[in-house]
Amino acid sequence: MVKRINWLSKGVDLLIVILGITIAFNLNTWKDFRRNQSEAREYLKSFLDECQDNRTALQQNLEAGKQKQNQIDSLIDCLEDPTCPAQTIQKRSLNMLSLANKTRFTTTMDNITYSGDFSLIRDKALRKQILELYASYEGLDELEDFSLGYIKTYFGPLLLENRRAEQLLSASFRSEMSYLALVYRNLVIQQTDGYDLTIQKLDALIEALQERLQA
Repeated sequence: MVKRINWLSKGVDLLIVILGITIAFNLNTWKDFRRNQSEAREYLKSFLDECQDNRTALQQNLEAGKQKQNQIDSLIDCLEDPTCPAQTIQKRSLNMLSLANKTRFTTTMDNITYSGDFSLIRDKALRKQILELYASYEGLDELEDFSLGYIKTYFGPLLLENRRAEQLLSASFRSEMSYLALVYRNLVIQQTDGYDLTIQKLDALIEALQERLQA
């Protein structure tokens, strides 16, 4: 006797299996989505903290740049004044060797780049803001490195070669140092403008991150 197959039962079993797989798949997808959301939020918090620290540092750089411009102007005034003593010339010239602290934090960008997790930040406009800001940091690095090279190449050697009072008061030293100071002033102005522009970008990104995290 041929045993009849209960197709209804088989169909119910197959449906249960399909539903189970679908539910499991959707559950895993939901878990992945929640995990990605959580990771993205942690990155945004980290970016916000890093931006706030960098803003403080850049504000200090900006103020130091303005102070440096004043120091350069004072040096130039002294070099153009025949009555300015050698000691004052030397002191103001040595001020040119001091450079602002260029510390900036990029740990969050480094981590999200190397991990390949940048796509977790789904807001394209926000991603663009972040990328443009960190590109500005690289631009500032180049300006600062160029200024450092200029100081080491020109100011340092000139001061080492002219340490005696009669040398500092000589027309040749005054002329050469004035020229170097004018060029350096232009470099400092570029840096200061760079700091100012980057701070504006930072403020805009900080505001965008805060709004995103409060949403």
